[in-house]
Amino acid sequence: MAETQDKIAIVSNNLNKLKNDQKRLSDLLSRNQSSLQVLAQNLSSCKISSEEHSSLINGIKMNEDFYRQEVWSLKQKISEQRVPSCDGTLIWKIPYLDEKIGWYPLC
Repeated sequence: MAETQDKIAIVSNNLNKLKNDQKRLSDLLSRNQSSLQVLAQNLSSCKISSEEHSSLINGIKMNEDFYRQEVWSLKQKISEQRVPSCDGTLIWKIPYLDEKIGWYPLC
């Protein structure tokens, strides 16, 4: 009979340990599920932010292409203006003409 009581005590002790382990694991699972939900929300925010940044970058690229075209067009216009006229008239650019002639703007 003593052996049976010892075995019952051992089984009871092991059951208590299992219950404690089950409680600890349940608590751990709850914390991990909460953390997982927070991480899922953060991931969703990051995806939205990434999509917004992507849209902004695409807009910047479109603006860059537009301005490149504008710069190219202006360069073309400038280079066309540098071509001498065909009617015999030449236009000479004299740098710092004001200083060479002695003209100074009145303040």
